[in-house]
Amino acid sequence: MRKVIFNRNQELQISGKDFINNFAILPNDQNIVGYLMFKFEHIKKETKIKKTVFIFRSFENKEIKLIFNEKTIDENQLFYDDSIWRKQL
Repeated sequence: MRKVIFNRNQELQISGKDFINNFAILPNDQNIVGYLMFKFEHIKKETKIKKTVFIFRSFENKEIKLIFNEKTIDENQLFYDDSIWRKQL
């Protein structure tokens, strides 16, 4: 994984092995820890996202969908982890 910087001064502080890109090959029958990062382009800032779907597809083209609906999301849980970012000086 290459260096990832957001907001011009925050650098992602996780190792490449813990980073899951939007397209990744995952090991079979193993639990892994990773960070999913994504952005929405061409969308107005006032637009509210009501549903996000992650699709996991095997080499046999079997699909499993992980769906996050606005109504089922607990606002007290974070979508991000501040401990993985460091402000650059």
